[in-house]
Amino acid sequence: MNLPAFATCLGCDDEEVLPWLRALDLSEPCARCQGTGFYDRFEQIQCFKCVGRGDQLPKLTLVLAREAAARIVRGGLKPYFRRKRAEKAGAA
Repeated sequence: MNLPAFATCLGCDDEEVLPWLRALDLSEPCARCQGTGFYDRFEQIQCFKCVGRGDQLPKLTLVLAREAAARIVRGGLKPYFRRKRAEKAGAA
């Protein structure tokens, strides 16, 4: 499944897929830094694959889309949207 099709299944834009999967606890640890966010732990060099986030987009499958949709229906994105609204209100 490609990114636009997956985004359509979730009802979001392409750039929102990883943040939504992260909020739903469905992202995967970065293969390069093993989830630390650092390419070199001793010199604290930020991982270039995940840009220091520590996670990456998992393989986009129909099973993952169904699980994400089920978590969305159960309200899994409510804390994410509350945080986004608070950030937007604080920036204004």
